[in-house]
Amino acid sequence: MSDKAPLVRLQDVSQRFWVEKPWFGKGTPLYALREVTLEVPAGATVGLVGESGCGKSTLAKTMLRLIPSSSGSVFFDGKDITHHTPTQMRPLRRHMQMIFQDPYASLHPRRTLLQSLQEPFVIHGETQGMQEKIQEVLSEVGMNPQLLSRYPHELSGGQCQRVSIARALSLHPKLVVADEPVSALDVSIRAQILQLLLDLKHRYQLTYVFVSHDLAVIEIMSDFVVVMYLGQVVEWTSGKELFLRPLHPYTELLLEAIPVPVFRADRRKQHRSFSQEVPNPLYPPSGCPFHTRCGKVTERCKREKPLLRNLGTPETPHYVACHEA
Repeated sequence: MSDKAPLVRLQDVSQRFWVEKPWFGKGTPLYALREVTLEVPAGATVGLVGESGCGKSTLAKTMLRLIPSSSGSVFFDGKDITHHTPTQMRPLRRHMQMIFQDPYASLHPRRTLLQSLQEPFVIHGETQGMQEKIQEVLSEVGMNPQLLSRYPHELSGGQCQRVSIARALSLHPKLVVADEPVSALDVSIRAQILQLLLDLKHRYQLTYVFVSHDLAVIEIMSDFVVVMYLGQVVEWTSGKELFLRPLHPYTELLLEAIPVPVFRADRRKQHRSFSQEVPNPLYPPSGCPFHTRCGKVTERCKREKPLLRNLGTPETPHYVACHEA
């Protein structure tokens, strides 16, 4: 996807959870991820999109080894970290950080901002000059250091999210995973946080994995976009290419769902819609996972699972998992 070496690479990663059903004796396997293979180029922003429950957040946490994968391999900065123990992962944690969706839940309610921001430095043994570094990173995210004595409930959601961003950046990580970082914020605050993330990316040469169900946000933020459905990657290309030429029927439907703020006469025409609910992930459809909702479905789609194939060019790869694309 890029000339740059990948900072993160996943190879055939699956994530299985067991849904306990005592009346059946043994639990039923639920696959949140199914043989996912992708790369995150160093210095780029990769957006993960899809409906709720498609596996976006699970994939993000698997990248960071917050949850171990059931199978497959996870590489970070050229090293296989698939089977790293918590002790082996600790030195790497400073290089991979996460910004969570709910800014209030991600900060300890009984700790002041100063105590929350001190934690990364204490954990990694970098307490020398800690106060100056905390004030510096707070200024970077547009926060007044005089607020350090306050508790999270005394701040707005936007201010708490800025503190969460400051904490994530305090040790200058290589990778930042942002899991729906603006969905819990007011619309008036979202643009400020998104612009802040863009500015910080260029200032610190960060690599982002940006998780969102909002395609308008993904279009602004992402260099590459990965579209997921039922735990599988169905399309993967550059952000510009995806929005200009979507190839998978599911991606087309997602793009049609983006609201248009200005009235247009051609909006009166009937758009395709999601005519059926998402299948039960415990019992996914055979063949193509999207065939039960697709308007282009054929008998082959019902029998044979499509593999990701490149329908773009060597300069602009465009991977899609669809028999009819």
